[in-house]
Amino acid sequence: MLHLRSGMHGTPVPKRDVELKARGSGPVITYKLSPEELERYRQTGQLSKEKRPIILLSKSKREKEDTELAELTREQYLRLRLEGKSRSEIQKRYFPTNTTKFYRNLKEWGVREKEDEDKVLEQLRGEQQPAPDSREEADQCTFTQELQQDLQKDAIVERLDQLLAEKTARIKELEEAVTQLQAERDVLLQTVEKAVDDAAPPTTATIYDGNSSVAEVLHDPVNRPAHYTSGKVECIDAIEAATVGLTGGAAYCTGNAIKYLWRWSRKGGVEDLRKARWYIDRLIEMIGNKERTA
Repeated sequence: MLHLRSGMHGTPVPKRDVELKARGSGPVITYKLSPEELERYRQTGQLSKEKRPIILLSKSKREKEDTELAELTREQYLRLRLEGKSRSEIQKRYFPTNTTKFYRNLKEWGVREKEDEDKVLEQLRGEQQPAPDSREEADQCTFTQELQQDLQKDAIVERLDQLLAEKTARIKELEEAVTQLQAERDVLLQTVEKAVDDAAPPTTATIYDGNSSVAEVLHDPVNRPAHYTSGKVECIDAIEAATVGLTGGAAYCTGNAIKYLWRWSRKGGVEDLRKARWYIDRLIEMIGNKERTA
């Protein structure tokens, strides 16, 4: 502070006795105001210079801070940290004048280092996760499980319906194929029966040139057996006509069926009919298997 003395500038030298009085906390001075002083203070907001109090930290306030420090536990500190309070906020609230004790407590609690504190907080967060044991959450879990089971059942039923439809369509196709084969078999049997009805006596064979009879020859068991050449059409010609476009087992079974049906009344009787039926059944089975695997 600068003082002006006789137009000269200078720096004041502090007094030693004043300097010594300013050191240390000093005693706490308390006194009561008189009614006149109290009224004057209310009006002016100032006290007389000689009675202006020195405001120091009272003993009661220090005791209050020490009580708050004693009440703060490790669990409370961690709970405040979980609520989002920072270390500095907790320190300013509970340890405003004793930072050393704050960090000493952190060390005693095992959370002074940030890494240790993070581990403890992470563990506490995991423990605070709500367990799905409430009735509402249990009902929700049950509803979700039942919904998933219903969806799985619906998918299975839909797949079974699809397979059933495919199987039904396939069976219908096979039935149509069998019906067609049976119709062809009936036509074939009618042709054979007609040829058998028109057959000549077994001891002779008649040769035709297409318009009229040319000659009548005796039975030739090798070249022209009577049971194959009776009538207007020879058995070999009927077989060749019936097997046009057929190959393999289909042609073989068709030809043999015609052969035995052609001669049964002139040679083998019921045995030839059984043989013809065997080849017809085999032909039906062969064509049915081919249709099923197609």
